Amino acid sequence: MAQCPVCNTEYVAGKTKRCSVCNWDLQPVDLPRTGKFRQVLLRLQGAHLEWAREIWQNYQALAEKLSPPISPKSPLEERLEQLEAQVKAARDDREALRGELTTEKDYRYYIQSQVEWLISRLEQNSPEQMQQSIWELQQWLYANYYQQTHSSHLASEVLMDYSGLEALLAKGKWRQADEKTWEIFLRLAQREEQGWLSWEDIYNFPGTDLGTIDWLWENYSGGRFGFRVQQGIWDISGGDYTAFCDRVGWRINNNWLYYDDINFSLEATVGHLPIIGWRKRSCYGVGPGSAQDCLAWLVSRFASHPVK
Repeated sequence: MAQCPVCNTEYVAGKTKRCSVCNWDLQPVDLPRTGKFRQVLLRLQGAHLEWAREIWQNYQALAEKLSPPISPKSPLEERLEQLEAQVKAARDDREALRGELTTEKDYRYYIQSQVEWLISRLEQNSPEQMQQSIWELQQWLYANYYQQTHSSHLASEVLMDYSGLEALLAKGKWRQADEKTWEIFLRLAQREEQGWLSWEDIYNFPGTDLGTIDWLWENYSGGRFGFRVQQGIWDISGGDYTAFCDRVGWRINNNWLYYDDINFSLEATVGHLPIIGWRKRSCYGVGPGSAQDCLAWLVSRFASHPVK
């Protein structure tokens, strides 16, 4: 009998698809047979397994801590009620855990995003030497993962196509992705001709689309960029735009940056991207609102009307 790598539950190899206890996917994942990228993906797979084991251990510790002791002196009916409550709590916790433990599709996408991040880093460090290897890895990645997962996470209420934005972010083309994001915002608000956004435009943005854009930025930056990240920094700054700009690097040594001076890389300060509301200088807004107004509107949209 084989054992689940997460919770050590025994199962029949080759016949059991998922662990009956923790719901871990027990089916093997296809990897390149040889080459250094096999080693890279094996390390990523091992790191992901370690994460799942930690989640499972935390779950067991929490379940044990929350389980009320059963008094040996309690009547049989009371003991049965306690047991039923524990079973229900365990089932609820397991359902929550299933949302965190990866499904086959989520795991494939996790591998895809990590490898694409690796590709972008390799391109930045030594593009001439790595071009052929990167091209081969991209072909393998597309054939094995991307075709199966690319459309499931780009939800839109208005049938907006986010594949172009995702492609730019996956390749680490942060400036082009920022400009693409601004273009999408204007299209969502039907403000392409005017080139600016009002409070009503931001307030009426479809929540699903706003969530998709934010997820793309956060996912491909490893949690460094995105609107929710900026919202947290805004809250820490107490709604002070100058303090916010100092924290995210839009203002350095009391000087407001121009758009061309922005650091379009992963080495930028957390919250540095994306930029909504100004395109000339961070102390100037776009349209009827100041830069501070535009940021406050966007933060308010996330805080008062959570995206879907």
